Amino acid sequence: MKVEQNISRLKYLLNLYKMTVDELLLPISEGLKNPLTKEDILATEVKVSYLKRIDKVFNKGLHFYLDPKSPEVSQDASIFFRKTKFGTDLNIGAKKIVNQFEEFKISLSAISKLAELNIERTLPVFTINQDPKTVAKQIRKELYPEFNPIPKEFLT
Repeated sequence: MKVEQNISRLKYLLNLYKMTVDELLLPISEGLKNPLTKEDILATEVKVSYLKRIDKVFNKGLHFYLDPKSPEVSQDASIFFRKTKFGTDLNIGAKKIVNQFEEFKISLSAISKLAELNIERTLPVFTINQDPKTVAKQIRKELYPEFNPIPKEFLT
C-alpha cells in the first residue's frame, strides 16, 4: 500500500541529523534482498513499509511523515540548527536523545502556557566562589516559609 508523504518533512529530519539520503539508505535497507534507492524513499507516494523503516531510524511516528504542513527550519527549532560543532561527534542515538529533550521542553512550555503557570526562575544564581553559609541563608529565606504559631495558617 502506498501513501502520500510530505518529502519536506523527511528532508527536514535529514538536515536536522546532518545525514545524507545515502546514509539513511544503509539502515533502512538492512535485511532486504533488493536495497532501497533514493527514488523509493523520496517519491511523493511511498510504501508504508518504507515509512516504517524510516521511522525506526527517527522515531517520529508515521503521522509525522504524512502531515502536509512543512516543518519550520529555524534556529529556535533545534540546537542542531544553531550549532555546527559540539566538541565531539554525536552519533544518531545521541542526537535522538537531544531531540527528544527539546520536544519535551517545548511540550512543557506549551502546557505551562495553557495552565497559565509562571515557570520563570525566581531563585538567584550562585557561583562556587561565593560563601556557602551566606548562600544557604539566602536560599532559606527564599524557600522556607515564615513560621506562624497557628498550625493551620502556617500550612497555608
